[in-house]
Order: sequence, then structure tokens, then C-alpha cells
Amino acid sequence: MQDDPPAWETIAVMLAWVGGVTAVLGSAVLLVVTVVALSTGWLRRKWRLRKS
Repeated sequence: MQDDPPAWETIAVMLAWVGGVTAVLGSAVLLVVTVVALSTGWLRRKWRLRKS
């Protein structure tokens, strides 16, 4: 029977995994939001309002 890995190692692996998943999901969400914003022209309207 193997010994369990130290707690800090388990926590580090968990944090790395959660961080990776969060980064992937975050970039996917950003990509979707950007595509939707561009396709609806929402971004352009907002930009024009800010410039004027």
C-alpha cells in the first residue's frame, strides 16, 4: 500500500488543475462574448458613443 502524497502536494495539484480549467473556460467565454459583440455591432456602437 502506497503512502498518501503530502497535503501541500495534493493542494498544489488541485490548484493547478482548477487554474487550468478556469483559464480555459475564461478564454472560451471571452471568445464567445467577443464574437457575439462583434456580430451584433454592439462593440462598434459603444465605441462610437465613447469617441463622440
